[in-house]
Amino acid sequence: MQQVSITLMKRKDIHYTQDSVASTFSDGTKIEDLAISLRNGKKLRDDKLIRVVQDDGKWFALDNRRLKAYQQAGIERIPVKIEDLNCPETKKDYELKRTSKRLSKDVKVRDRFKSQERSLEADPTFCYQKTILSWNTTQLSKNPTPGSLKQVPDKFSDANHFGDIFIPLILEESRSILQQGLATNQSKEPINVIIDQDKLKMGNNPENPFTASFLFDECSGITKEQILSFKSTIVLLRHKSLELLGMVVYVQESSTSSHPGLGIKIIVDELNRSKYDYLFARQRSLDNQLWSIQVLGSLVTQGRMYEVCKSKPVIELLSSLLKGKLQLQIVKNENSVKVLEDEDENNKMNDSQKILIDHFMSLSQGIQLVEGPPGTGKTTTITMLLQRLLREDNGRILVSGPS
Repeated sequence: MQQVSITLMKRKDIHYTQDSVASTFSDGTKIEDLAISLRNGKKLRDDKLIRVVQDDGKWFALDNRRLKAYQQAGIERIPVKIEDLNCPETKKDYELKRTSKRLSKDVKVRDRFKSQERSLEADPTFCYQKTILSWNTTQLSKNPTPGSLKQVPDKFSDANHFGDIFIPLILEESRSILQQGLATNQSKEPINVIIDQDKLKMGNNPENPFTASFLFDECSGITKEQILSFKSTIVLLRHKSLELLGMVVYVQESSTSSHPGLGIKIIVDELNRSKYDYLFARQRSLDNQLWSIQVLGSLVTQGRMYEVCKSKPVIELLSSLLKGKLQLQIVKNENSVKVLEDEDENNKMNDSQKILIDHFMSLSQGIQLVEGPPGTGKTTTITMLLQRLLREDNGRILVSGPS
């Protein structure tokens, strides 16, 4: 069990680990009510004191709402419990709570019962990238809390309702893919890369992604096929104790005038910019610049789904479709669809495709997911399913897709 010390600390010396906090505690007490009580002389019990940890010489709060209450009360010196980051439980709690990318001494109070949609920029692509790249490996390993994901209803009131349901599901699927990639690739030998400082241009806002150029170590023996395998993937970059998720946005093969490398979007928060300043300075010490890189997976499909949900495109019939009130006049043309004979259909399908179609035809309701890498026959399976439905089902069929 770790040793915890209780002491008085200047409030202005403590940073928040979050950008925003709920206006109430789990027991329903409002932050402003606790602030009034503290201003009137209330003392918190030892088990309710603010827990703080020290990281790179700076103090961070693990109890942001209580710190905000002291701030609202105008109390400058506050009692705190100092915990040790070497304790695994404390470290995990700190990594999960530290979602702010700034060294902030103030925090926004949000209404607990309002939509908790992130106040990010309107561009859905940027919004998705920023969300994914702000995660750390501890957050990837954390399973969703019960009740955090809503059940998908049969109908939706509008596009906003659809997005509210599916955006958390898309993000959870993205996290799960990266979690699986992290577990799968732990035993694989990482590849070494270095930052190309000549092309490095960090943004002023430490909360936003920026693109850094990483060059492969000349001794790594990287092949062209390996370089191309990084295209459009999410990678884990490591340097000493620093871990960053990155999104590969371009691949640079070697030529007579360039060294093989990758353009990777990353987020480097204010603390890490200070802690690892030599990584982002124009220095040439290879020992100080060496990173390892591992592929975790691709989120191209999830990113596209997120963009559609976030942008809420105006599409004819979409509102009626979501509400389950789509009314269409169907004009049949016998020459528009060629229905294959059973023998032709069976010759085109493998066993797994036949099993999937039989399973779908046995469903009275619900969804059948068809998933697989490119070229494995997903489109063919759907085409064969449509042929079967046209023969055996008198109902209407709606087919939709991105292209």
